[in-house]
Amino acid sequence: MWLLAPSVRRRKTRAQRAETRTTIGKKVTMVKEVEVGGLPEAAVFTPDGRYLLVGNYLDQDFSILRVDGADIVDTGKRFKVPGHPASARMSPR
Repeated sequence: MWLLAPSVRRRKTRAQRAETRTTIGKKVTMVKEVEVGGLPEAAVFTPDGRYLLVGNYLDQDFSILRVDGADIVDTGKRFKVPGHPASARMSPR
């Protein structure tokens, strides 16, 4: 099971990190931190599970992260949205 948690730390830039965590039994372990945009709130996997989209509320965009087995890699790509993404959902199609 994957968990995504925004890691809000005071920084000189607006960029923040999203942490990926996994659970084994009752123990939650941080797997990796990936830098994303300002105030990450929304997170959604693509239907095929190959990508994780993280909505950056302050930047009004989504960071595109590639899921590679147990690893998550930043693709360096983003796409703008007309509002502030506070939540997200994805159609199975």
